[in-house]
Amino acid sequence: VYFEQCGVANPTRANYPAPRLMTPTFRGDYPVLNIGGRIFGLRSGEAICNIGVTYADGEAIVTCPFTYKFVRTYTVIDWC
Repeated sequence: VYFEQCGVANPTRANYPAPRLMTPTFRGDYPVLNIGGRIFGLRSGEAICNIGVTYADGEAIVTCPFTYKFVRTYTVIDWC
């Protein structure tokens, strides 16, 4: 995903294509954030276009034998 306001100050990972040529791919069981038609993968500890994401898991809630649930709270920060 390429955004004009991000400019060249945002580093990219080695061996990745230029951001404007990339098609978003999201691996794993992570949600995405859609802001004005722009999609950001919410992977903890990563930053995309100055959008930083972390999450914290709440205490395990036992629902049935060998089964539990928990609340995952995401914090999304726009560093611009």
